Amino acid sequence: MIIGAVIGVVVHKRNNKSSSDPVPPPELTPATSLKAVCSVTQYPASCFSSISALEMGNTTDPAVLFKLSLRVVMNELSKLKDYPDKLIQSINDTILQDALKVCSTVFDDAVDRLNDSISSMVVGEGLSAVDDFALFFLAHRDR
Repeated sequence: MIIGAVIGVVVHKRNNKSSSDPVPPPELTPATSLKAVCSVTQYPASCFSSISALEMGNTTDPAVLFKLSLRVVMNELSKLKDYPDKLIQSINDTILQDALKVCSTVFDDAVDRLNDSISSMVVGEGLSAVDDFALFFLAHRDR
């Protein structure tokens, strides 16, 4: 009976020792960081391909990735914003022209708001929008 108790204690200690060894966290590469950031978006594949097409260096910094995502949005929005005005010139229907003018206004407003967002990220006291994003990323990266 004593031998059984000793064996039980030794086996238990070995099992606890091996399970308490810390498992090293997975290596965080730029690609895995970008995938983690994009995984919480509505279109992860599009997010990943758009941002990875930019010159992003070797960064895993969520703040830098967030700024790159804003750059992608600004690039795409800039391509779209003049399109309604071009269509207005080629259409004779006044109702459709009025609708396209509304679209043009919405695109202009979107560019203005995006510029405001980018400007607000520059320098501020306390937690900035980038810090908030970094905290969000860190909280959701293992999901």
